[in-house]
Amino acid sequence: MKTVATRSASFHTGTAIAEAVQSYALELARRGQVDVVDIPVALPGGGVGRAAFMVGWLMDASTVDTATADAPVTEHEASVPATDRAELADRATLDDLRTRSALLAMPHGVPFSFADLAADWPDLDMDFPAAREHS
Repeated sequence: MKTVATRSASFHTGTAIAEAVQSYALELARRGQVDVVDIPVALPGGGVGRAAFMVGWLMDASTVDTATADAPVTEHEASVPATDRAELADRATLDDLRTRSALLAMPHGVPFSFADLAADWPDLDMDFPAAREHS
């Protein structure tokens, strides 16, 4: 179990989910982007709810391993007995966060034709075999 701490609140969730949130937040920050994530969280009464919050560029979010922390991180953590802190798992949420993170990490190119190339670069020597085949 880990705690995801933001500027406004702290949320207790599964370790894999917290790490996926952190990874996605890092990829967003690298691109100067922000997005909203929606994750399952442990509620003080022992139930499970959902929390939505922003991550990415200029959004402070960190994770703390609540199992190894010396003391409770928040009042909410203190209100959840250690025996009730079951690891939260949500395959759909985890897959979504990992997919979003992977898509941001992949380089993106824009396809173009040789005609586009010639139009944008009129001084370019288009006298090579590939250019002649596609013009």
